[in-house]
Amino acid sequence: EGLNGRIHGRWARIGNHLCRLLDPATPLVPYFRQGRRVLKGKDALRFLNLDHPQLRQHPWYLPQGQLAGFRQPAAPVPLDLEAERVPNGKIRIRPRFSVGDHELPWSDALTLVDAGFTRIGSTIVRAPELEAFEGLGFKVPLRRRNLGLLGSRTAFIRLLAETGLAVVGPDPELVELAAVLNGRFSEEVVKPPGLRSRLRPYQAAGVAWLWSRYLVRVGALLADDMGLGKTHQVMGLLCLLAEREPEASTIVVCPRGVLEHWHTLLATFAPELRVHLFHGPTRSLRGFRGGIVLTTYDILFRSTAELMQHRWAVVVFDEAQRIKNPRTKAARAARKIPADFRLALTGTPLENRLLELWSVVDLIVPGYLGSEREFRTTHRDPSHHQLHVLRQRLGVLTLRRVKEQVLAALPETVADPRFCHLLPAQAALYRSLHARHTAEIVELLRAEDAEIPTMHIFALLTRLKQVCDHPALVDDQDAASAESAKIEVFDEILDEALAGGLQVVVFSQYVKMIAILSEHLERRRVAHLVLTGETRDRGRIIRRFNSEQHERV
Repeated sequence: EGLNGRIHGRWARIGNHLCRLLDPATPLVPYFRQGRRVLKGKDALRFLNLDHPQLRQHPWYLPQGQLAGFRQPAAPVPLDLEAERVPNGKIRIRPRFSVGDHELPWSDALTLVDAGFTRIGSTIVRAPELEAFEGLGFKVPLRRRNLGLLGSRTAFIRLLAETGLAVVGPDPELVELAAVLNGRFSEEVVKPPGLRSRLRPYQAAGVAWLWSRYLVRVGALLADDMGLGKTHQVMGLLCLLAEREPEASTIVVCPRGVLEHWHTLLATFAPELRVHLFHGPTRSLRGFRGGIVLTTYDILFRSTAELMQHRWAVVVFDEAQRIKNPRTKAARAARKIPADFRLALTGTPLENRLLELWSVVDLIVPGYLGSEREFRTTHRDPSHHQLHVLRQRLGVLTLRRVKEQVLAALPETVADPRFCHLLPAQAALYRSLHARHTAEIVELLRAEDAEIPTMHIFALLTRLKQVCDHPALVDDQDAASAESAKIEVFDEILDEALAGGLQVVVFSQYVKMIAILSEHLERRRVAHLVLTGETRDRGRIIRRFNSEQHERV
């Protein structure tokens, strides 16, 4: 008695019934407890922006008047950017926004940021979210805010990658940079002067892509599938550079196993380029006055100080996945090399190894993906949104074509010969065999009445060929302790192929060489099958290999 329908706590008397009240929805709790209220300013904006859209989902929420047809405040959408460089090396941007048919220049957007929201016609407009720009590396300065937000060139590239905004303003270099990163560049490049290889259409497009990146000095990752001719595309870039800047200096860093491969291809397909081999104990850059320097990752680490004395127009890191650990001495040395344009090559897909991806990208655009610690923390278990943002950022730096995309431009078989020099121990054994047996053969050839020693000649050629494969084929030394240049190149090719999801068939005419390779793969813990003339159940081995479920070699 005495309740008279009034609410007391969570109970109310309705007629002769005492009823428990339902809990109100969370957004209504403050209004339910305090009764009727009038919201103003940012409280009103918060209600319209957050609570009202959520409450509309409930049938018992009955907004009246203008609120009945109101859904949510309009959010300004970035339209384009004014961009300019400032003397301290930073880039200043002034975003322009649009709300429906109405445009907001930076000055109006800044006023709206201070007010929180405004009304344009019958539309309530909330302030633009500058936090998105700040998250990409731009900041609103404390003074002279009307001039715009300030950030680094790396932050500017990151912003263009995620937004795709066009850039306007008096600085043509920034306008061109935005056009290139957004894919608005000419893909028509005249055949690189001095390049003797015939570029297929997708390779010519790759040269155009590389050249556009060089002109705006943005690092690039060329990640075409193994066998699609990344080296030829780079040679096309270097030929264009030599024509435009004859005295420019380029350094190509690669694993030791492919150094001779680079040297041979440049001599064969770009003979007009000046090439300097920076390798071995007598290496020196004294007197170097432009051209191409070929070196290895080991030498890069050992001669970092000497290489840092030069300003390189282009630095190329071949098989960049080899320095996937950013803490190694070679990786730290690679980051120290000063260059206008940094290019990484890899045929190994990196999508499933995000930390390796960070290392390669940080090599070409330092700081682009944040610090290693930040990246490791953020992408240990990435969400779909984080992966989407990562793909956006990588998209402006990466060119990757797989064989399926360019099958029409490829012949049935792609030949990619690799060249290498004998290692010192191999070369000594080669010369020893040659000297030991050649004199006898030459003497028989000079004797008019003697038969041509065909068997001796072929036997010597066979032994010399075997030395080139592996010294253990002709010597009684342990295969595990002997060194072979071909084994080094074999490992380079095998790692790239397996990382790319390919199957590999390795042939040798020498059964003992197959045994040496099998032992080598066992030491590396690479699962493989062996098929020789002594194999009994050949069908089972072939079926197992073709199933693609077990051994891929």
